[in-house]
Amino acid sequence: MTKKILAVILAVLMLVAVLAACGGGNTTPSNNTPSNNTPSNNTPTPSNDEKKDDNKEEAKPADLPSYTIKWASINAQGSVQDNEFETPFKEYIEKVTDGRINLDIYYSGSLSGQGTTFEAIVNETTDAGFDNPDNYSGLFPYTLLYASPGWYYGEPDEAYDTLLAYQEAYNDPYMEDNFKVVAWEISPGIGLLNNSEFNKASQWNGFSVRCLSAQVNWLTSLGANCVSMGIADVYESFRLNVIDGCVTGIVAFKSFSFPEVCDYYTWLPMLNGAVCFVWSKDLYDSFDADLQAQVDDAFAYAQANLSMADINAQAQAAKDYAAEANPNFKYIDLPKEEIDIMVAAAEPMLKEYVATLDGQGLDGTGAYEWLLAHSK
Repeated sequence: MTKKILAVILAVLMLVAVLAACGGGNTTPSNNTPSNNTPSNNTPTPSNDEKKDDNKEEAKPADLPSYTIKWASINAQGSVQDNEFETPFKEYIEKVTDGRINLDIYYSGSLSGQGTTFEAIVNETTDAGFDNPDNYSGLFPYTLLYASPGWYYGEPDEAYDTLLAYQEAYNDPYMEDNFKVVAWEISPGIGLLNNSEFNKASQWNGFSVRCLSAQVNWLTSLGANCVSMGIADVYESFRLNVIDGCVTGIVAFKSFSFPEVCDYYTWLPMLNGAVCFVWSKDLYDSFDADLQAQVDDAFAYAQANLSMADINAQAQAAKDYAAEANPNFKYIDLPKEEIDIMVAAAEPMLKEYVATLDGQGLDGTGAYEWLLAHSK
């Protein structure tokens, strides 16, 4: 009897052990039950596009060098040129280089001023910026020939296209050796401020005019009395009738309040200006090939999308200011026959300059003939 009881107890114990080993019952989940945070075997397989994105992230180098570029600006923050060119260019180049380029703009000449920026780049005081090649005697002879008095290229958009094509054909050696050009611009317009309706070449005779040194010989040949003075002194000179007129760009209107003391502005389309945004060539050459390609993209974008818009915006802002400052302010367009007279007066000086370039071993004659073929 005792043996039978022990056998029953042993059988019961063995059954319990078997059930426990098999996880019998549904009250306790197994360790293999999927949870919300653990991917199950039914998780979708990543698509090929997702795999490509993952690989792209994994392949992106983490040690690519980045650069902070010092950009010297003569403009005030929030000015037309800042809003139309400098800030949009900063935003674009920082985006297209994935943040490897950070453009730090120094406004209002705080890093270098007009007539010193190119030199500052060469001396590594700054890395990039805007300036006028006319300010550097002898360094940019081909550009100076383009901007010399006596060339009539047509409307501003035509003059702009001519400048870009000319720079492709005749790039100044100093520019090529030291800089990468971000973009070229022309002056939005150059003319004669005065207080009479100036519309004939003969009116230059005996006319007292403040002008730039590059314009003195030309205007003197037309009979003008050229006066040397700083642009900041022009306003008071008009007010006191010291001068009859001033040759200046339209962009100077607001800076010096000229429409307050003048009623007329005669366009002088045979006067042209070429200005340039440049970048240190040594710095550019230090970039790896991928970054150079991205920077090239930003330069092309600036020339194609920002330059002409900037030129037009500067001209419109000057006109808006003049209309507000002087409701009687008028613009005078010279008849074509009068333009031709003024253009012809500059020809001897142009040929003299061309001979100088030829004597320096440059292709002055070729450049002259190129511009002649593209002028009106």
